Parts: sequence; structure tokens; C-alpha cells
Amino acid sequence: MEMEDGPSGPVSPRTLRALTEAASKVAEAESAARDAKQAAESALELNRELVSQNDRLRSTLSSNVAEYADAELLRENERLKQQVLQLQTKLVRSQEVSLISAKVVDSRITYREGRQFVEYKLQIETNTRGTLYVWHRYSTFRNLAATLQTKNGYKRKEIPELPNKQLFGNFSEKIIQDRVAKLNQFLEAATNAEYLQWGIRVDQDTCVYKRRVKNASRDSISTASTHSSSPRSSSRLSMKSFSFRRGSTAGN
Repeated sequence: MEMEDGPSGPVSPRTLRALTEAASKVAEAESAARDAKQAAESALELNRELVSQNDRLRSTLSSNVAEYADAELLRENERLKQQVLQLQTKLVRSQEVSLISAKVVDSRITYREGRQFVEYKLQIETNTRGTLYVWHRYSTFRNLAATLQTKNGYKRKEIPELPNKQLFGNFSEKIIQDRVAKLNQFLEAATNAEYLQWGIRVDQDTCVYKRRVKNASRDSISTASTHSSSPRSSSRLSMKSFSFRRGSTAGN
């Protein structure tokens, strides 16, 4: 028969096992508590990191949205500026450009399509576009001179005549300089004659006009009734004759 342990006697095996099991459970509980604490601390740390990452991401997204919006605004602003410039250009071109003076300031020998010819650089002072430049061949000036001298009924003495081309020597320096002098005499007379009106096409979008002064005397014009052309048709002829030729170049 097994003896019960007394209060002062040796511990029985049963009691020892119970104590051991109890100590083991306490140790397991303490270990579980430590693990739970570590897990909670890790969870808190992870949560803090996630919150921080979320804040950074939100800030980045906000910044990207702002930058995108700024870029869109800049593009739209640039587009509107271009539209305004185009409208301003159209407005300027729609306004008539008046000729103040015109003179030949340079010449050059040009080759095009196997042909050689001389072009003269015309400097045109205008009322709104400043100084414009355009290159024209000698024949273009002669066409205008012929129109002003004959088709409109003006006497040749009023407008200096431009000589015909020569068979030889058209490209010599002397001939070219003589033509420059004749051209400038012609242009000065055609510009100063208040009763004349004509135009110079500078480029596809620009034509400079020399208008007739109202009520200007035209003593040189024949008053005979044989002249059937109306002033309006005459002005159209003179403006059309001095046109911008294909192949000529212009600039301002």
C-alpha cells in the first residue's frame, strides 16, 4: 500500500510529476506570451511602415497629378498662344500694305532650269510692315512700265522707259549697273506720280500697293474720248502686271 507524503516528508513521484507539468505549462504560457508580444510589436511596426508607405504613395500620386495638370495647362496655354499669333498674322495680312518708296539695291546672276538670267533685289519701304525685299527679273519691271506707259494712256515722257534686252552682253557688270540706274529712275517716277496706282507682290500672302492720290491732276493723260478703259480696269491692269513670279524669292 502506497504511503502518502507528509508535510515534512519526501515528495512523492505523483506530486513531482504534477509540479513538473505545472512548471512546464507556466513556461509554455510565458513563451507564448513573449511570442504574442513580439508578434504584436511586429504587427505594429509593419502597420507603421504601411502607413508611412501609403503616405508617401499618396504624396507621389498627388505630385504626379499636379505635374500632369501643370503640363496640360502649359500645352493648352501654348496652343492658345499659337492661335492668337495666327489670328494676329491674318489680321496684319488682311490690312492693306501701302508703298512709301521702292528701289533696287542689289543684283545677282541666277541659274534655273538650265537658263541664266539676272534678278534685281527690290527694297520696299511700307507703312505697316517696315522694309520688305523681293527679287524680280528685269522683264517683270518692263511689264509694269509698259502697262503704265501705254495701256493706261500715260505719255512715255512721264515715266522713264526701260530699254529692251540686248542680244549680247546682258550679264556684263556695266549693263547690269546701267539697268539698276534705269530701274531706280523708273521706280521713283512711278512712286511720285500721284495719279498712278499699282502694286508689287512680295510673296504669296503680301502685296504692297501704291494708291492714286484722290483728285490728283493728270495733265499727261489724254482727255480724248478714244481712251475707253475705265480707271478701275486700268488700275487692275497695272497691279496685275507687276506680279510675284514663280521662282522669285522674297523676304523681310
